Amino acid sequence: MNGEMNSKMIGRKGECQKLENCMKDGTAQLVIVTGRRRVGKTFLIDRFFQRKYAFRITGIQNSTVEESLEVFARQLKRFSGEPCPVPKDWNDAFWSLADYLDTRSEDEKLVVFFDEMPWLAKSSPEFLRAFETFWGNWAEQHDNLVFIACGSVTSWMVEKVFHNRGGLFQRCTCRLDVRPLRLYEVEELMVSKGISWPRQEIARGYMVLGGIPQYWKYLDKSMSLSQNIDELFFTVNGQLRNEILELYGVLCTGCDDCLRVVERLSQRRGGMTRDEIAKKVELTGSDGLDKILNDLKLSGFVREAIVFGRGVGEPMYQLADFYTAFYFHFIHGRFFTRNFWSRTIHFPEREAWEGLTFEQLCLDHEELIEKALGINALAYPSTWSTKGDARRGIRGAQVDLVLDREDNVINLCEIKFWNDAHSITKGIEDTLKRKMESFGAMTGTKKALQMTIITPHGVKTGANSIIANQVTLDDLFSR
Repeated sequence: MNGEMNSKMIGRKGECQKLENCMKDGTAQLVIVTGRRRVGKTFLIDRFFQRKYAFRITGIQNSTVEESLEVFARQLKRFSGEPCPVPKDWNDAFWSLADYLDTRSEDEKLVVFFDEMPWLAKSSPEFLRAFETFWGNWAEQHDNLVFIACGSVTSWMVEKVFHNRGGLFQRCTCRLDVRPLRLYEVEELMVSKGISWPRQEIARGYMVLGGIPQYWKYLDKSMSLSQNIDELFFTVNGQLRNEILELYGVLCTGCDDCLRVVERLSQRRGGMTRDEIAKKVELTGSDGLDKILNDLKLSGFVREAIVFGRGVGEPMYQLADFYTAFYFHFIHGRFFTRNFWSRTIHFPEREAWEGLTFEQLCLDHEELIEKALGINALAYPSTWSTKGDARRGIRGAQVDLVLDREDNVINLCEIKFWNDAHSITKGIEDTLKRKMESFGAMTGTKKALQMTIITPHGVKTGANSIIANQVTLDDLFSR
């Protein structure tokens, strides 16, 4: 049914397979679709189902219950072809939907799509209760129903629907958490747009735009990457210059507090503990820090990173969204400078930022690093740093990525964003050797240590180099 459409979609094969399974299942399906704004949730659903819905409605941000019910009535009239008075409340609306769906053939799949459901629910406290009643008393008894509930406010979708303790308890049959595209998928998207850039340039674009397909679709193939970044961010009406408010304005009730948290995290790329954030960020809204961090984590804006030697209960919170990190580093609080990105290509600040952001890109593709290294055993990724111990003659050191393997090996990964195949000098060798010595001495590990270097184009090493293996950008573009 959907094979031709799916073959044209960039990525999302796993999500499409889950939707295909739902269509083949012989029971009523409640599908939850979550993910940050602009990641392509609606596009995925519309393309998969080819917009062939029994009913579809999209919530409007900050709408009143009266406005939402009026939209519902218009959509019901459009799909049913019959006059539909505005329902008096959401309970009335859902039963009107049930009455209409009862007129459809029992032999056809009835696909119902509620897009931006949290915005529909926000307009009325009775919405969720009405939906629970509709599901338990009508929908669940109709084996040909596939109900898609989608929303950018991931925390609301998870708490109110997926983990519902009322009438929807354990009723969700499928959850799609739509995440950013991988590097190879972005490359495919660029080819589909007629853009042919080397992989290092795509990686540079990823450091700014992340794997958000909507952002990449803004690019003009007649311009270079730098020109495109200037057009999107460093013009008065650039499409992404003020995107930050669109992203976090829908995430939680305390938009300003969310922005304060991510701004602070943008200043500490290695991350901060919860207690460190609490000391540095003064919250003004009703949401507590734990709720804000949970909202940010569920939406993919923040990740929990493990520090080697610490328990999983002591994570570091790191800013994981590339767009947000770029905004706070180069846009927020700065004077507007036209063509800024094209003019600063070789500036030290820019090169330092690229180095740090390439580390994040590698962390986001960590499973491909394991694949390139041929690691078959379980490996636990973490970071590590030490101030050293002067009394023991141990210097301070930092390891960008630690892969702690079950086969008694630890890969210490050094990540560098060099523009060509770099030659490892004696100075670099000595630095890497000191890192290994510091790590071994300060952690007391009995496992074998392997120094791994990750660079775009690989490195040239001598026969007795301390570097045991290396990973290149081509490895990060693998499937």
